[in-house]
Amino acid sequence: MFHRELTTVDITGLDEDGSTRCFAYTDPFGNAAHGFLVRHEGVLRAYRNLCPHWAVALDHEGRFFDEEGEELMCHMHGATFDPR
Repeated sequence: MFHRELTTVDITGLDEDGSTRCFAYTDPFGNAAHGFLVRHEGVLRAYRNLCPHWAVALDHEGRFFDEEGEELMCHMHGATFDPR
C-alpha cells in the first residue's frame, strides 16, 4: 500500500539561482526521506537528496552544486546531475 502525504516547504529566501533548502518528507512507502529544493536558471525544483549510485546524501554540509555552480554533484564520488 502506498502512503500519500503532501509536504509543505517554506520557499522564503529561495529567490536567487543556486539557493537551496533541505526538507524531510515521507516517501510513497511510508519511509522517512530527505529532499531539497533548488533554484536553477530561475526555476524552483525539488529532488530527493539521495545519490542513485551509492545511496548517500548528495550534499556536503548543505552544498549541492559543483564548483562552477552548474550541476548537482554527489559529494561521495563526484557524479554530476543536470538540475534541469
